[in-house]
Amino acid sequence: MRALSGFSTCFAMHASVGSARHADNAPQHVVGRTITRLLLAAGTCGAVTTHDLSMTVLAEEKDAHVVNVHFRDHLEDGKMVFDYRLRQGVVDTTNALRVLRLAGVPVHDPDAPAS
Repeated sequence: MRALSGFSTCFAMHASVGSARHADNAPQHVVGRTITRLLLAAGTCGAVTTHDLSMTVLAEEKDAHVVNVHFRDHLEDGKMVFDYRLRQGVVDTTNALRVLRLAGVPVHDPDAPAS
């Protein structure tokens, strides 16, 4: 990963804009990407946490200086445990439904394969 040097201002932001699978959240997706672009255009560096996979397209934009990284998690004795090791790329798993189930929320996922 590229070293962050020469920046006078850094930011940290959580872009909580809902599920990227649903078209009705399109305006919220635009908000997160737009704010991030504005901050980067102002010469800042930063970190954005999100569950919105549409944010990952920022790394593909010309001169964006954006790198996608992620953490991994697993279940250990019925609890979710993160390893807090940054890995290159976009996460290829999701834990949102696991979080709900661990909280005791009954989850119906219409996209899940029939069992």
